[in-house]
Amino acid sequence: MSCAPAADCSLRIVRSICDVDAAAWDRIAGENPVLSHGWLRVTEQEWREPVERSYLLLERAGRLQAAAACYVDAQGARAESVDDLLFGRLRGRLPGNLLSVRPALVCGFPWSLGSGCLVASELGDAERSELTGALVRAVTDEAARQARTGVFLSVTAAEGLLRFRLLASGYHEARHEPIYVLNLDWPDFEAYRNSLDSRSVRKNIRWEINKNRRCGGTIRALADPVGLEARLHAIVDSHFRRFGWAAFPYGPRWFRAIKSALGDDVVLSVALQDEYPVGVTVSIRKNGTRQLALVCVDHAREGGNFTYFNLAYYWGVADGIRAGDRRYIVGPGQHLSRTRRGYRPVDIYVYCRPNGALKRFSIGLWLRLLAAWLRRKRIPVLFYFPPQVWLWGRWRLPLTVPLVRRVLSAFPAEAELYRKAGADTVWTGHPLRDSVRVSEDPNAALRAVGLDPQRPLIALMPGSRRNEIETLCPPLLGAARLLQARRPELQFALPLASEPLRAEIERHIAQSGLRDVGVYRPTSYAVLSRAEVVLQCSGTATLETALLGIPSVIAYRCIPLEYFVARLIMRVRFIGMPNILLGEMVQPELFHRHVDAEHLAREAWSLLTDRIRRERIKSRLSALPELLGPPGALQRAGAAVIELLPPAESTNERPAAAVGEGA
Repeated sequence: MSCAPAADCSLRIVRSICDVDAAAWDRIAGENPVLSHGWLRVTEQEWREPVERSYLLLERAGRLQAAAACYVDAQGARAESVDDLLFGRLRGRLPGNLLSVRPALVCGFPWSLGSGCLVASELGDAERSELTGALVRAVTDEAARQARTGVFLSVTAAEGLLRFRLLASGYHEARHEPIYVLNLDWPDFEAYRNSLDSRSVRKNIRWEINKNRRCGGTIRALADPVGLEARLHAIVDSHFRRFGWAAFPYGPRWFRAIKSALGDDVVLSVALQDEYPVGVTVSIRKNGTRQLALVCVDHAREGGNFTYFNLAYYWGVADGIRAGDRRYIVGPGQHLSRTRRGYRPVDIYVYCRPNGALKRFSIGLWLRLLAAWLRRKRIPVLFYFPPQVWLWGRWRLPLTVPLVRRVLSAFPAEAELYRKAGADTVWTGHPLRDSVRVSEDPNAALRAVGLDPQRPLIALMPGSRRNEIETLCPPLLGAARLLQARRPELQFALPLASEPLRAEIERHIAQSGLRDVGVYRPTSYAVLSRAEVVLQCSGTATLETALLGIPSVIAYRCIPLEYFVARLIMRVRFIGMPNILLGEMVQPELFHRHVDAEHLAREAWSLLTDRIRRERIKSRLSALPELLGPPGALQRAGAAVIELLPPAESTNERPAAAVGEGA
């Protein structure tokens, strides 16, 4: 197939990278290892399922000038899909393909540092712009011809021409999880470690490396995987199943195939526990760039000895420096751990142009329907803790304000936003300003739940909903075990949000093997007030612990659909309400795929041991009460409702109040 998409250029579409000259392809692919000809060739040959691939080539006088690497993400594929990235477990809870964007023609690959659109670097700006536009048109036209959604993955902020062309072509933009880059500017690993700003991070790196060694852990480069393929594949399979990911798309012979085909351009490393393989990494090298393509650990066998960190971070950096690589690229997740180790986050964008309508659901829709029905009944409606449009979804304001008589807001920024939209708004302040106080003896309260007042305490607060318990209990309890192994005198308090959750939480505790845990139904803040650190789900509880002045690690896991939507519509940089109100990262946050036992434990240990950091956090939290308004929030809210009550003799209009989704 050919046409004339750009001046003096013809378009040719081939279905296999083997039909493209390797030297010509690598010339325009630059330093991106994931888009090298060799890696794409092995990916094609070893993929378990048949996948339709398309390589759109723009050529001038037989010379390759630009190209787009695409594949078809079809219904029925078992490997990770675009739907998995967007919708996650929600796919299995809805009938049919209600929320599917598949089949899709996807340009690029997940977790690549750069899109699948390649243009020769030696061309001038005007020509590069023209060819970029031609590639976007070619992919869009091909997707339309196939009646498929057009998707562009892994577009970086540096690809300004491509982003402009995609937006101009009607694609929707969403910022995805960043990729992390470390420039390897040191003569050895010890020089890298000493260059890090944080003294506690430098100490932690040494401690984790030494602990892994003391426990019998070693890491080696694997020149030939023959004889180990089955075990390496079992490690990857167990890692994928542990985190609920889609099936690993390659078979056991993949390890031998990539090493055979790419030689020194692929680095296989294996972690051994007493000479038994418990972890594996696969890194791709090209022109001085090393990208970590895969890191998996058999968590059941490695024994909590920081094998993951030693493999992914410490060994990868040390081996890259020894090999003379200039930069080291790792995928998304673990933001705090990586930035504190010198990694630079690179924003990644996804662009999607659906072929059909994608239905959206929102609890705010049902609140608005209820408000409209009450209004038709001549019942005045008030929102107390209204939909939090000041955080996300400001487009809802024109739909919400006409339905309510008055908005009672707990936050000043929210009140101002509703007031500017024309709502009768009363800033009541937040009722937690009055209710968060210690009203009984903490020592007696600790003894009542089976805890020792003389021992240090950490609180675990995995949330109030069953899905939060299911997703956050395992990493929180895993982090608690790591902390207890490091400091055996630690004990833990786990307040129940509701009694029906007790059985499920106690089941998680039994499975974790954590000891010295007090599970209780709180009647006051006495027990919580004695906690030195809190590991907690984001939500109202973050305000409670902040008002008590306790440093905490705020964590939240969500399905990929929620993450994708949040990236589109959120107006704030943080997920914890104390950080949002204070306008800075005071309490550390872990979000989405960043939430795991090792990173939670690392943050909690820093809060436990870094006295300067603890005092700084407490100092900033002391400003929070004033941001929540003066005492008497509930009284002001009640007075605002009473003002709208009709006269006693009138029965034409009855009062009602709708509690919004922000409650």
